[in-house]
Amino acid sequence: MTGDYSTRELPPVPNDFRPSLPVNPPRMIPPRITVSRPPSVISKFIPEHEITIPNDGNVSKFTVEELLTFLKHMGVSDRIVNHLRKKSVDGKRFSRLSDSELENVGIKNPIIIYFRDKSSAKSKKSAPFML
Repeated sequence: MTGDYSTRELPPVPNDFRPSLPVNPPRMIPPRITVSRPPSVISKFIPEHEITIPNDGNVSKFTVEELLTFLKHMGVSDRIVNHLRKKSVDGKRFSRLSDSELENVGIKNPIIIYFRDKSSAKSKKSAPFML
């Protein structure tokens, strides 16, 4: 062994020998789409008319279109906004929605509940103090 590096010969492979590979190669898994909301919910919202949110948070005087524009600004999906448009929900009707109705529609979250409570005709502040 004085520098002669001979390779060891491997036994011959028969012609009818097939490698142990699957007949059908595995399918590639497509990469996941990472977005905060499903693609059907995301829309490029351009308001048709400007609205001003009242300082006291009372949206009961909003018309149907003003309320829907407000809800779009709040990130409510187009499907829900169209449903509320069909039901002609304006600010006064919005202020009378209960928690279960908001949950059924799919817009029950603390911010929406805040504006609903501020718009309610029966405010908790005006109730007489009871012991």
